[in-house]
Amino acid sequence: MQSSTSVPNLPEPIGSARRPTKAYSPGQVAGAAFVGSPIAGCLLLASNFALFGMPESRRNSILWGSVATVALFAIALYLPADFPNSILPAAYVVALQQIASRTQGSLFESYIAGGGVKHSNWRVFGIGLACGVVIFLIVFALILAVPPELFPEVEI
Repeated sequence: MQSSTSVPNLPEPIGSARRPTKAYSPGQVAGAAFVGSPIAGCLLLASNFALFGMPESRRNSILWGSVATVALFAIALYLPADFPNSILPAAYVVALQQIASRTQGSLFESYIAGGGVKHSNWRVFGIGLACGVVIFLIVFALILAVPPELFPEVEI
């Protein structure tokens, strides 16, 4: 018996959990990461994992997306001033696209072939933008909270 929120060819959700009814493509995961950092792409991965009935992978993608975003900012603080600005974003966008393709590519294709629907690119952009704004606000708050004496070589 399939409910109105069921997904073609996938098991029913456990308990009363409501599963998403649309999926994100690997390209959309990469696009969200480009706009809003690794956490944005990993949130889309997490949504897909929820859709495909993989709760542990969902949790892991959120955890690793958070870790990757924090690590990215930590690495960026120690890069030389003349380091090309496009290297880090290109690296994590390609990495997330490959992760999405390898972990969800065949599931996504089967889902779409079975009548499933893909989320809109505007939604992807909005999620990426929202993540970017939240990260900006966190970084801005940290800059205001940290005494300038801790960073003598940085001019504010």
